[in-house]
This record gives sequence, structure tokens and C-alpha cells, in this order.
Amino acid sequence: MTLLPVSVVIPLYNHEKYIVDTLESVFIQSSSPAEVIVVDDGSIDKSASIIRDYSRNRSELIFWSQPNQGAHQAINSGIHRATNDYVAILNSDDAYHCQRLEKCVDILQTDPEISVVATEIDFMNDKGKIIKNSWYDQARSNYKETGDLGLALMNGNFIMTTSNFVLRRTLFEEAGYFAPLRYAHDLEFLLRLIFLGKKIHIIKEKLLTYRVHQKNTISEDHKKVRVEWAFCCAGFIWMTDFKKHGESKGWVYLEKMAAIMDKHNLTKLVLYFLSYFQESSSNKNLWLCLADDDFFDFIYKVS
Repeated sequence: MTLLPVSVVIPLYNHEKYIVDTLESVFIQSSSPAEVIVVDDGSIDKSASIIRDYSRNRSELIFWSQPNQGAHQAINSGIHRATNDYVAILNSDDAYHCQRLEKCVDILQTDPEISVVATEIDFMNDKGKIIKNSWYDQARSNYKETGDLGLALMNGNFIMTTSNFVLRRTLFEEAGYFAPLRYAHDLEFLLRLIFLGKKIHIIKEKLLTYRVHQKNTISEDHKKVRVEWAFCCAGFIWMTDFKKHGESKGWVYLEKMAAIMDKHNLTKLVLYFLSYFQESSSNKNLWLCLADDDFFDFIYKVS
């Protein structure tokens, strides 16, 4: 059997209830991936032992545990270990549709200008029942209306999750890895790619199922989610070359960005981040502000 030249990276954290279903969705693919890399990020439930038992009959499954460092680091660690041309990410509570990898990799192999492939999404509850998600429908509609992926993602990340990424492994050498963000590392990465001119293709077919449950990371602390969202938007504004839109059109584009920030009450936070970028050495590396505890203590107080 011919294997797809893709490494599936699965960051695992306290998902003993879901991880087998997640893995099964990978191993029933219409075309199998060459390797599956599971990185246990310090789980304190039975997740690690479940994987050890599961991997005994799966030579293509690579697994290790590490101290808890966050999903972004677990994903980055798995990517560094990957050996294939393409990388697909799958969080340990989500699931692939059976033709996802075949269809996504086919796009990448057909068009060398495309760096990332994502798809439309459906949603399930903690018991695996398909459910509606009105927020996603609205965010997706916004993209259809604007036709501008950067603006649409600032408004609402309808690509939703790193589980929706299938991409070229060489892309990380060009664009860098995932930022040290707990909630919005996917959004920051996407906006960075858009700034770099990388092509993102979205298949108009639901090939990923996102699981909604009480322990979803993004539901942990809404204030911190908003702060990271504002950081991503501020970074995108900071990086955007408005001159490329033409002198008058550039101001129009900035006005559209500002309207999105006003709509979501993020303007104050974005301005604080922009001021920080302007006044500190972090204008060379926007991530540096993420390590400034005093600044973030202030941001959380005013958010």
C-alpha cells in the first residue's frame, strides 16, 4: 500500500476519553499517513498509558511524554520530529473525516504555490453527536462577504483550530513555528502567513470534526482569550504594509481593521500592544512582549 508523505502530529493533554477515537479517525483514512506522532504534554489522566497500549501494534506511531509546556510547544516538538514532506495537525479531542488527508495532500501536490490547506468543519459534542455552531456559520459567512482572509480571521477565526492545518513541512523553516500563546497560536500563525504572502487554500467540504466540550482550551478564560486575540490583531496591523494597497486604499484597509476591533471591543487592547511594539525592542520580535509579565499584568487589569 502506498503511504501519503504526511506526518500527522497529535498534541495530547488529558484526553483519555477521546484519544482513541481521534487516532481511529487517522488510521481509517482512505490513504494512510506515513507516520503519526503523538506528543503527550504532561497529561495527569490515563492518556499516556492508553497510547502506550495502542502503539504496540502500530509501528508507524511515534510517541513520547514531556513535562507540560502548552499545546504550541507540543506541536512544535512533533513538527521537529516529522520526516515527511507534509505535516497535518490533529488535536487529541478532534477527528478527521475519512478522506481528509488524501484530499488535502492532493491539493498541495497539485499546486506548489499553496502552503496550507484547510477545510470546512462540522462539530460534535462530548458524546460524538453532530451539533450546530452558529458562531462558526457567522464567521464563515463574514469571509464569504469580505473576500479578504486577513480581515475575516481578525473578525473571527473560522479556520478554528490547528487541527484544520495540513501544510508543507518546509513552511516552518520559512515562516517559523507556533508562537508561545495558549489560546491563539493558530490565529497568530495564520495571520503571519498572510503577511508573508503564503497561499492558504480552503476546501469547501467538511472534512474535520471539532469536538465541543467543557474542557476546550478556548473556553477556559475568556479574558485571556481576548487578550491573545488582540495581540494577534495588533501584530497583523503592525506587520501590514499599507503602501502596497496604494496610498488611499491603504487607509481604507486600516479603517476596515479598526472597524473590526471596534465591533469586538478590542480597540483599547490593540492600541496598548501597538504602543508596546513602538516603544520597545520587541518591534523586531513581537513575541518578546509575551514574556513581559508586568505588561501583561497591566493588560489583564484593563481588559
